[in-house]
Amino acid sequence: MQLVKLPFSGIPNFSKTDIAYQMEDAALRPFYKYPVRKEAFRQVITDKSAEKIDRELLYQVISDQYKRISIPEPDILAALRSEDSYTIITAHQPVLFTGPLYFIYKIASAIHLARKLNEELEETIIPLFITGGEDHDLDEMDHLHLFGKRITWDTNQTGPVGRMTLDGIPEAVSEISDILGDSENAAELRKMMESAMSGAHSYADMMIRFVHGLFSDTELIILNMDDARLKQGFVGIMQKELFEQVSQEIVPQTQEKLQDAGFSTQAYVREINLFYLQDQQRKRIELNDGMYTVVDTGLSFTEDEMRNELARHPERFSPNVIMRPLFQEKMIPNLAYIGGGGELSYWLERKTQFEYYGINFPMLIRRNSVLWMNRGACKQMQKFELHVKDLFTDIEALVKSWVDQHTDVDLQVDAERALIEKAYALLEKKSRDIDPTLAQKVAAEGVRHIKQFDQLGGRLMRAQKTKYEQTISKLRKFKDKLFPEGGLQERYDNFMAYYLQSGNAFIETLLSHLDPLEKEFIVLQEKD
Repeated sequence: MQLVKLPFSGIPNFSKTDIAYQMEDAALRPFYKYPVRKEAFRQVITDKSAEKIDRELLYQVISDQYKRISIPEPDILAALRSEDSYTIITAHQPVLFTGPLYFIYKIASAIHLARKLNEELEETIIPLFITGGEDHDLDEMDHLHLFGKRITWDTNQTGPVGRMTLDGIPEAVSEISDILGDSENAAELRKMMESAMSGAHSYADMMIRFVHGLFSDTELIILNMDDARLKQGFVGIMQKELFEQVSQEIVPQTQEKLQDAGFSTQAYVREINLFYLQDQQRKRIELNDGMYTVVDTGLSFTEDEMRNELARHPERFSPNVIMRPLFQEKMIPNLAYIGGGGELSYWLERKTQFEYYGINFPMLIRRNSVLWMNRGACKQMQKFELHVKDLFTDIEALVKSWVDQHTDVDLQVDAERALIEKAYALLEKKSRDIDPTLAQKVAAEGVRHIKQFDQLGGRLMRAQKTKYEQTISKLRKFKDKLFPEGGLQERYDNFMAYYLQSGNAFIETLLSHLDPLEKEFIVLQEKD
């Protein structure tokens, strides 16, 4: 496997904020606490150790979840009880059998970093994956793409996706199995899916079992934070959110500063940033005329009733995107959060909110982004005489460049165009001395002729494209396979297509090469 690194600034698929954070743009520095450096972890540990984290409770919750769904408790989990233990967290919605590749890349990045830190620090660093079981955006989680085909979990259930049953999952698994074929690696994938379903009481359980199966040979710990005991530890902050609406005052101020610095903002801050969970529903809580109402239900509470409800049933309250980072960092001895560019944009709006609540703001680390090229893709790249950086070029520009390089006719017409422009400019100058109105007509005629000239130049290129039509068609297909629907491979393809070819070596390769402290785009090329 050959590793090629490209500068983040050269990848056109990333947002301005994403690139700025990776490139350490000074304009973003006020919005995060720690530089992304290995040596900075010593300070993060010092700061986080000042907080009182109930490690025993956290251990018990995770241990109980493992027992309930019948998967073995990792040896490293017991270390979580120690005051000298900390986590590296990454998180994602429980997308159907991991959904896009970056789901896997997040986890591999977290494991790699934890291992790296454990080699140098006295403390125990544990990679922790949080599955967002309370999310209710089913349309974001009910599908995956495998060899260009979309497989969808067909269900009419509503509410928190993690609490849903497996109704419809076997049908999705059957469809996936038909695509996988009959190889040894296909059999292993089927075994993992069937094992994930067999011991699951809910969709969240199934996804925990599946991720555990994929990373069972590693130190990864998996947590579903939809637990009454964890919510109980977050009651104090939820009280402030319900009865003082603190986030509505704090977060927009940070968002305004981000905008002033030239960056767009992500999250919409509501008056109350909590949902109410009940009867397969996750609905917003709103304050109307002194009453706390649950949107689209008949439920409403007075302030006293709402206080009582929160005290007795904290599990019925669910933080939205504004509050979720606080919940996570309040309950877990975490040092760093690994996420994608969009996620970190949300986090950059949170720093002042964390300071208000006295919770340490973790180091924010951008997950590794990867383009995986199998042997076939590498051979095609060589056949087209392309370099890795060429792959990120717009397809039309890539085709034009290829034709320019391979035609025996000089298709460049810039020199001829410049002569026409110069001629009309001189004629316009002469006309201006005689009649300004005539000069305007000359200028307009010049514009018209230049357009005609450009069209003729375009016809030359199209004629050559026709000559190389078959090769260009193959080039387009090659590009589309690496960049499905014009986007990054990691945002579309499911990992199974790559596991099918390489087996567990696919996971091992990621664990070896995905170091999130290195701030380049990674291209992994399979070699003979």
